Amino acid sequence: MNIFGLIIMMLLAAMSTLMAQQGQSPVTGSERNQPSQPTLVGCLVSDGEGSGAGFFLTEKKSGTRYRLSGSTAQLKDHLNHLVEVVGKPANTEAGPTAVAARNEAVYEVTGVQDLAPTCSASR
Repeated sequence: MNIFGLIIMMLLAAMSTLMAQQGQSPVTGSERNQPSQPTLVGCLVSDGEGSGAGFFLTEKKSGTRYRLSGSTAQLKDHLNHLVEVVGKPANTEAGPTAVAARNEAVYEVTGVQDLAPTCSASR
């Protein structure tokens, strides 16, 4: 085989490797084929009405206030902390008009992560 043939084979091998790498995703394991859940970052507070207290988060970026629903039992340990909550916007029985009148959205929580022990901390 001559030098020209060897060079062609090396170029073809390099091109096929590059083409194979373009379709690969950096996500591995159980994260693959699962849609990402939206997150909110902000200050977690309670409405202060006893044991049935509601939880609220004011998003740091937009200033939007969210009433949190779903897995809220895990939130009590993070009150007045800067947190990141995972979940999705919730459908409300009150309807969008009532929610808009209170200037808050409802967010169904599936997970929470403490980012800082105070709300004044920056991310």
